[in-house]
Amino acid sequence: MRAASLLAALFALVLSAPAHADITARFRQADGQPMVVEVNESGESRTTVSHAVYVTTGGVTYIILTDAQGTFVVRQQDFMALMAQLLRAAGQADPRADGEGVTMAEAGNETLAGRVGTVFRLSRPQHPADSLDLVISADPELAALGRALAGHIAPFFTTMGGAMPGVAAAASELMARGTLIRLGDLWRLDSVETAMVAPSSFALPSAPISAQALAARLGIR
Repeated sequence: MRAASLLAALFALVLSAPAHADITARFRQADGQPMVVEVNESGESRTTVSHAVYVTTGGVTYIILTDAQGTFVVRQQDFMALMAQLLRAAGQADPRADGEGVTMAEAGNETLAGRVGTVFRLSRPQHPADSLDLVISADPELAALGRALAGHIAPFFTTMGGAMPGVAAAASELMARGTLIRLGDLWRLDSVETAMVAPSSFALPSAPISAQALAARLGIR
């Protein structure tokens, strides 16, 4: 009887303990450098790529960059607005072109780091050899990772929509379906860990600079 009571107490303790939803995913990039995505149970996220770090905290996404003057922080919204402005000036951002001329087809399944995903092939009929594969996983354990990636990557597809007719809309639609675990030959999922992520991962090294200061820093008038 005493043993049964002890087991019941142990089960109650285990089941009532809060489960950590933190996740760290490592992707292998085409240049051999790792891309690391960290997400905590509060929804904060950090994506580290070769030349930048994306941090979402307090519902806002920031980009941490380094140039000859040092490291600085900018709001992703300000950065993407400046990129859109440059594309318009270069005549490469016609939003009417987005969503046209691209077909999407399922091309089987693919397993990366033990996670199964569906291969979606984006192609343009007029350029059949020019295609892009996105592998999307519906694994519920990767849902938080998928949201973080979409928040950090989707804005680039949207901004570049006019320069990549149809690709932006299709890619954004796919990322809304699940977690992107492979993007063409650019990067692919290598490993997934569920250990707690240190709170310091989501701290910014400095306050974000303004949109005007960003343009000046990049030498754009």
